[in-house]
Amino acid sequence: MTVPLSVCIFGNSHLAAVKSAWDVHESKYPEIKIKFFGAPGAVGVRLPGMEFTEGKAVATDPELVRMVREISGGDDSVALNSHDALVVVGLGLGFRPILLLLRSHLATEEYKTARQEQELISEACLIQCIKDLLNDNASVMLLRKLKANTSKPIYVCTEPYLSEAALDQVKFQYLQLLKQNGALARIRELYFRCLSDILADVGAALIEQPKVTIDPPCFTKRKFSRGSTFLLRERKKHPDGDIRHMNKKYGVLLLESIAKRITRAD
Repeated sequence: MTVPLSVCIFGNSHLAAVKSAWDVHESKYPEIKIKFFGAPGAVGVRLPGMEFTEGKAVATDPELVRMVREISGGDDSVALNSHDALVVVGLGLGFRPILLLLRSHLATEEYKTARQEQELISEACLIQCIKDLLNDNASVMLLRKLKANTSKPIYVCTEPYLSEAALDQVKFQYLQLLKQNGALARIRELYFRCLSDILADVGAALIEQPKVTIDPPCFTKRKFSRGSTFLLRERKKHPDGDIRHMNKKYGVLLLESIAKRITRAD
């Protein structure tokens, strides 16, 4: 009988989608076993501040300890080398900060067709801003800590693209024009170029958002955000206007992507 691969998945509130899928469909994946280790919101971003010693990641912050114990089934530490692979989900790494940047700054051709509230910046400045936004988050900090403390394979799943329902919200209406004039498609290419460089430097491999969930160029189909639930209160749904978190349907597809990537012989 083949021994299943042991996987530890770290993350924040975006763990909820894949965890809810795993809780229902675990039996479909006899080739892996998963340990979830994380916390939502402002507490989750404290994961890089764990104590890393003797091959272990140990939560010491009292609030983080309480939450990771609830999510992990009682553990407040992870023996990194006891797992065959480590995955980081969410924790601030994704396209959303780039969209917020575009609310106030644009470069080159897109600026000519956009509302003039945006300020013109150079292409070099835009690229540097994207790199800085991607580097400055808990996910990349945690990835660096993990890489320094284990030789096990490390993977990352970014936060999903915002739901396409964002285009219905007043504060995101500027994205409609940027979508029409091709700016979002171009910025998405720059985003992936910068993301690839950062992950190569960190030593982590990207598990991309499942293609069937994407509304091009950079939104998630709204059916995957409807009915998303909280990480610690799994029966309680996010407010109807939530556009950041995805539901169990999304989690099923992401879980499939994670399992395929980890069990694939590179």
